[in-house]
Amino acid sequence: MRVPKFRAWDLDNKKTEDVTSIDFAPPFTTGKFSVRVFDREGWHKPLYNFILLEYTGFLDKNEVEIYEGDIIEGVHDGDEFKSNVYWDDAGFCVTVANQYFPWLGEIMPIHDSVMKCIEVIGNIYENPELLP
Repeated sequence: MRVPKFRAWDLDNKKTEDVTSIDFAPPFTTGKFSVRVFDREGWHKPLYNFILLEYTGFLDKNEVEIYEGDIIEGVHDGDEFKSNVYWDDAGFCVTVANQYFPWLGEIMPIHDSVMKCIEVIGNIYENPELLP
């Protein structure tokens, strides 16, 4: 069993931050939950200032951790593809072109056997131009 791990897209500062804790006991008078991100002061901010991105539990071919929202590129059935990582009912997935209907796309769950051909090249918040 893996321990949940998160990064967060900071909506105010427009950058990705490491999450060091998520506090469910409201420290603010607003009664909102908060997230603690890693910085010099280790400050808390309300959770609504962030988009949480969960670690998938997988590493790419370069041993880089893969998070929800990452953009990856790889090879599937001999064809190169780029996709973002997202949560689906089947778990963390990417969408690749269907070899018979390329415009349709095929949902592919991320698992150990595909990690050898996947590389993280960015994320959907900082590098949206990388997606087709």
